[in-house]
Amino acid sequence: MNPITMKLVVDDLILQALREDITFEDVSTASVCPTARPATVELIAKADGIIAGLDVFARTFELLDSQSSVLFDVADGDECTPATTWARSRGDARV
Repeated sequence: MNPITMKLVVDDLILQALREDITFEDVSTASVCPTARPATVELIAKADGIIAGLDVFARTFELLDSQSSVLFDVADGDECTPATTWARSRGDARV
C-alpha cells in the first residue's frame, strides 16, 4: 500500500480498532512483563488460507512499537497450510 495512504487513512483505522479492543492494560501481560522486554515471535498458520493484508499487519506493530520489525516468509496472495510459519516479529514482548 502507498505509504501516504497508510498514514492518512489506514493508521487511523488501525488505531481505532486497537482502542476498541484494548480498553485497559492487559493484567496478564503486565504481571509477566511489567517493563519492555525484547522478544521474537513466530507466527504460524492454524488452518488453510490465503495470505492478505501483510502491510497493514506490519504497520500495526510499527504503530505500537517503532522499534519493532516483521519479516515475512510469504507474500499477499500466497496459500498457507496449517503449521506454515508465515512471519517473525521482533520487538517489545508486550506489543
